[in-house]
Order: sequence, then structure tokens, then C-alpha cells
Amino acid sequence: MPKKEKVKYKTQKAKKVKYQEAKIQLFDYDQVTGTKKENKEKAKQQKKYQKQKLKELKEARKKEKQEEQEFELDLNINNNKAISNQKVKKKKRKIKGIVKFIIFILLISGIIAFLKSPFFTLQKISVKGNNKLTAAEVIKLSKIEINKNMFQKNLLSLSKNLKQNPYIKSVSLKIISSSELEFDVVERIEKYYITASNKFYTIDNSGMIIKEVTTEPTNLIKLSMFKTEEKNIKVGNKLNESDIKDIEDISSILDNYIYTIKKNIEVSEAYYNEKIGYVINLSQEKKVVYLGDKNKMETKILYLKKIIEQEKGIEGEIFLNKDFKDKFPVFREKV
Repeated sequence: MPKKEKVKYKTQKAKKVKYQEAKIQLFDYDQVTGTKKENKEKAKQQKKYQKQKLKELKEARKKEKQEEQEFELDLNINNNKAISNQKVKKKKRKIKGIVKFIIFILLISGIIAFLKSPFFTLQKISVKGNNKLTAAEVIKLSKIEINKNMFQKNLLSLSKNLKQNPYIKSVSLKIISSSELEFDVVERIEKYYITASNKFYTIDNSGMIIKEVTTEPTNLIKLSMFKTEEKNIKVGNKLNESDIKDIEDISSILDNYIYTIKKNIEVSEAYYNEKIGYVINLSQEKKVVYLGDKNKMETKILYLKKIIEQEKGIEGEIFLNKDFKDKFPVFREKV
């Protein structure tokens, strides 16, 4: 009895193992004894199948490798072609650059040769805008020579050469023709003068020292209490920054206020003092005006105009340096 149960158990196990086997079963199991027996036919088929698969795998790998080699070859060919094209383009660009440079040099050389030809021989220089200086003086300062080529080197330094004379503020050049130039000069206008080392120096409204004169100018406004050191007072120099600011402020007061009081009002002296402010001497009216600072200038001028009318011909001082709240303008007659 025990043996029969054992055989039955093995038979059941054989069925279970058979269920788990691969599609191609290399062994057969005895249903009775449970022993396995090699299936040669199936083993042969399995071996043939594996050999076929291995062959296919090798062929696939070989084909893949061949495709990779072909791709690399194509890539190298394309790269070489691209590099070759780049070299050709670079060479063409270089050749074009050289050709353009040669054309440019030839063009410039041709222009220079043309400009230096007798066609551009300077025969005439005209000057306009000059009042203080003569045309001959301006031409001499320019260092431009007649009967020579128009485009001479001194043409580049024309403005610098002309500005050596303080009267010349600026200059512009105009080519009238191939043989004629025109200088348009803007001159400085003398408006003030100062006294230093027993000499008189005329000045424009920018603080430029224009000219030294031996006699005191009667048609200019005297600037008193200037701060520039005497050693720096030379023709062609400017007064220091503080004096220039005072001149600008005084010019503004005169142009915008004093000269609006009456036609041809005469100013003989003007200056600025830190303690008392701006002072204007109206010589024709025989009055010295103390304006104080620049605040409420419109109101101050109204008072000034009224006092001048009321005290006409009377010499004295007018004090407008007030706040117009508690203190009002005062006229003090000279005794």
C-alpha cells in the first residue's frame, strides 16, 4: 500500500512539472514511474533553433556595426566637405577684403592727387564778421598762404591760430570755390574794464582779458573789487571763476533790469560785494544804486525808476537792499 501511494504522488508531481516546462520540452516524463527521458528530436530542434537565433543575432550585430561605420564615414565626408567649404569661403572673403583694400587705397590716392592738383590753388580769402580786426590781420593770423594749394596743413589749425588773438571768439570756414575761401569771424565785444598795476584792461562779458590800453576807457563799465591776482591779469587770460560769475550776474542785471528803466541810461561802474551785494553807478543820473542780492529784482527796479524820476539831477545814493516789509528804499542826497 505505501508504494502505491508514493507512485500516485509522483504522478501528480510529474503533471505539475510538465505544466511549467518551456514550449520546446527537451525531456519526457514517465506518467507511471515519474522518471524523465531525454527527447533527442526536441533537443535537436532546440539546438538548431538556438543556433539559428545566434546566427541572426550575429548578422544583426554585423549589420548594425556596418551601418555605424557607414554613418561615421558619411559624417566624416560631410565634415570634410563642410570644412572644405569653410576654407573656400574664408579664402574668398580674404581675397575680397584684399581687393576692397586695394580699391580703397587707389581711391584715396586718386582723391589726394586730385586735391593737390593745380585746380585747387588758393587765389582769394574773404573775411566777414570782423569789426575790430582788419581782413589782412585775420588772414595773417590764419597762416593760410595765397597761391598755394587750398588744402594746406594750416587749414586744420585755423581756429586755434585765429583764437590766439583774444578779439576772436570763434570762426567758421566756408569753401566758396576751388580757389576761394571765406572766414566768418565772431569777435568778442568789450563791455568792461579793470585797473591793475596802473594799466587798463578791457574785458568781455565772459571775463576774457582782450586788450591793454594806456588811457582809461570812457565808453566801458569799470569793474571794481575784482578778486583775480594781478600776476594773472594778462591779455588772452580770463579772470578767475569768482569774477566771471560776478560779471555774468552783473550783465544779467544790466540787460534785464537797468537798461529797461530808460533809453540810453549810462552805467559807469559796477561790482559785487559779499556784504552789500550788487552796486551800480548811474553816472548820468549822478546816483549810486545799492541793489543788495538778486531777490525781488522786479520790485527794486520799480522803486529805482520812481526815485530817479523824483530826484532827477540830484546826486546821491539809492539803497534798495531792503526786505520791503519793515524797511523801504531810501534815497540819500550827497552833501
